Amino acid sequence: MWAAYHTDSCSLYQVWKGHVKLQGAVYDNAHGPQPISIGNAWLKNPYGQPWKVTKGGQPVLKEVQYGGHAIKNGYACMMYLLKCKMALYSV
Repeated sequence: MWAAYHTDSCSLYQVWKGHVKLQGAVYDNAHGPQPISIGNAWLKNPYGQPWKVTKGGQPVLKEVQYGGHAIKNGYACMMYLLKCKMALYSV
């Protein structure tokens, strides 16, 4: 099983069983091509921006940032930062 995600929207892209053709500058010094998934997708995320944060029924999500990934206790962990609008109150 493979899983790919979008770092720009911090969301799952697709999950598939098969292979990945690792090509591109990071893998073989060829500029332009990107890795390609080989196999049928079991799940493909239809949402461009899946994150939603509300306060009092109003949307407050301002920005989503990818914060990297890590292996913790044997599990892959994605680190995302959800920046929300701050309400200013005067008393």
